[in-house]
Amino acid sequence: MHKRNFKYAGNDNAVVENLYSFMSEEKKEYLPHGVIENEFLARLNPEELEKIQKDIAYSMIRRKTFDDARVLKRWQIIIDATELDEGYQKKNEYYLSRCYNRGEADEFTKYHRSVLEAKLYLGNNLVCSIASEAIQNSEEYINQSEKKIKRDCESKAFIRVAEKIKKQFPRLPIIITADGLYVSQKVIQTCTDNGWNYIIRYKEGSASSIAKEYQSLPEKEKIGSEIEYQNQIMFQNADVNLTYYTEKKIKPDEKKKQQSLHGLQTLQSQKTMPEK
Repeated sequence: MHKRNFKYAGNDNAVVENLYSFMSEEKKEYLPHGVIENEFLARLNPEELEKIQKDIAYSMIRRKTFDDARVLKRWQIIIDATELDEGYQKKNEYYLSRCYNRGEADEFTKYHRSVLEAKLYLGNNLVCSIASEAIQNSEEYINQSEKKIKRDCESKAFIRVAEKIKKQFPRLPIIITADGLYVSQKVIQTCTDNGWNYIIRYKEGSASSIAKEYQSLPEKEKIGSEIEYQNQIMFQNADVNLTYYTEKKIKPDEKKKQQSLHGLQTLQSQKTMPEK
């Protein structure tokens, strides 16, 4: 639920009753205002909140109810950044800067608060947050492209959030799922060192050596007509698998059904490859 909608829903009797029931607390007439909640949370040690995240995640895993959401008996951890706030004021040291119209007369800077989230996927669009890490940039990114800054900042934040995940869930069998920003030696090596598998969406330009080797191959392995892949493509110090999926989409608003093809390339660790 969007926070704006939640603000008004906080006065809805059914919402209030359900939330107090969820918290195993005696029902009250209303929920505390969001400002009060934020002030309370600001006083807590972040490690206490992380402990709550860990307890919730483990309770979900131990129920066995969500075992079908696993991929090859591994729990899928989705890695993605989310922007919490944006404005013209830098409210604290964690706010990132973004320059618009650089070098022009109307150049201006806006600040935004972003965090990298690691979410445990439980199936049926249900996720559980297990770790968060502030995304940071610095003076080293001045005059760099927005794309380069975003990739580098999120890759560095991934290393920090991976340390949290490994500390909180040392023996959990994990498969990391992320988008093309995380195609880097640091990310892949971190997954390997932690004993994690990974599925990362590969975009052209992310690592040109991978695309060059893949395209140079005269023949690729295939599964049916929709999956094409190649194992053991060298990427710096690691072997990765590149899989290309073709999806057929049918336009329902036309009398004559038309099919369009959409490709999705993913980098995978050796153990995640599908078998023929």
